[in-house]
Amino acid sequence: YQDAEVFLKEKSDSELIAVLDGTSRKLGDTAWSLLLRRKRQALVMNALRDDQIRTRDGKIRSLNMLKILGRSEPESFEVFKLLATDRSADVSHSALSGLCLWGKQEALPFLRSIRTERNRDNVDLAIRSIEAGNYNIFSSGFRDASGVWNRPGESGPRD
Repeated sequence: YQDAEVFLKEKSDSELIAVLDGTSRKLGDTAWSLLLRRKRQALVMNALRDDQIRTRDGKIRSLNMLKILGRSEPESFEVFKLLATDRSADVSHSALSGLCLWGKQEALPFLRSIRTERNRDNVDLAIRSIEAGNYNIFSSGFRDASGVWNRPGESGPRD
């Protein structure tokens, strides 16, 4: 990956967005890392909203960036909602995961409105997770070691 970083580090942010959405795992992951280090999450969210990131891998990378940043990016809630209905089951699942991490009760009517035969199991799991205030219902292996998803007043790692 070091050679990819050397190749990409001089690229503009918009060029990195295009690479992030590309087919090369090595280049896409490196572009993701550079955008994260440059703190360009707002640009990534805008690219998602404007449909500039169109591939499954590009969307998953972008959602992972938002999940790593946690509650420091309040706009991510709406981006997770936007992608919860994506045609890719993997993207939809990742976005539902983000909504569960937020744990906002206000997501429940939205989740009920997008429930279809195709996504029923994941949406029902997300609803149960948010209703119970327990992310581990949606993803049993989750551990927020850095505490980026702690709610106001919470501290330390979140299991």
